[in-house]
Amino acid sequence: MGFSMRKISLLMASAWLFISTSTYAAFEDLDVEVNAEQTCDDEKFIYFHHINYFLPYYKSSNLNYFALPDGITELKNKEFKAQLSFKVPLARKIFKEKIHFFAAYTQFFYWQIYVASPYFRDTNYNPELFVDIDYIKHFPFRLGIDHLSNGRGNNLERSWNRIYLESRFEYKNFTLAVKPWASIFNNGATERFNPDITHFLGHDKITIGYKSPNLYAIWFEITNIESGLRRGHQILNFSYKLKDYVYLYAQVFNGYGQSLIDYNQRSTAYGIGFSFSPGI
Repeated sequence: MGFSMRKISLLMASAWLFISTSTYAAFEDLDVEVNAEQTCDDEKFIYFHHINYFLPYYKSSNLNYFALPDGITELKNKEFKAQLSFKVPLARKIFKEKIHFFAAYTQFFYWQIYVASPYFRDTNYNPELFVDIDYIKHFPFRLGIDHLSNGRGNNLERSWNRIYLESRFEYKNFTLAVKPWASIFNNGATERFNPDITHFLGHDKITIGYKSPNLYAIWFEITNIESGLRRGHQILNFSYKLKDYVYLYAQVFNGYGQSLIDYNQRSTAYGIGFSFSPGI
């Protein structure tokens, strides 16, 4: 039974990779640019939003043994992590062709494929609505609202809602992005199961990055700066182009909130795999 489930899980991962790669090739190289002008000059129906990746080897410290799915007792510190993210334009090029409305959806998951009977340890769902505004050259910004939850229900439910403003400055190959947010409409499940989520995850994220033209990218994300880096997290990302639409991708994580179920638990993790865009 364990061997059979492992084969099924690996087949599902292969299918996910094939679909993602095929879709990415169809929609061209659309990475995590906030600059709406770069993604609205055509009439495509769907675009990639944040970086899309899969990490067949992802190793974490201090996993949460008390938040496993019902009936699960086996947990290993290495697993498969992946993220799929896309956006759909709702209105393009309005107000002098400088404003664009989008709906977006991002999902990432942690898949325990190295145990006898593989299972999904945690999955996070992130729908959002936002408007991209590009009136100032080299300084686009985004105003949006999003919801993030793990869909677990009962005592393992974790969720929150945010309104955010993301500004981005680009100079040659360097990028600086600043994203403050406020927690809104958080009652019910949020107040019941994770009332202190802003204490751990904060109200801000800063991203600093460098992208070598058509070769590699490296960027560093920092959250909850108000805590003096005692909470929040830091993520180091690196991508290297292997061929069109395929990049070697590595990620190092340290801090709180690796996933929603771990929002108040500190961990360190690293993984390596592939992405379908350079990032930043």
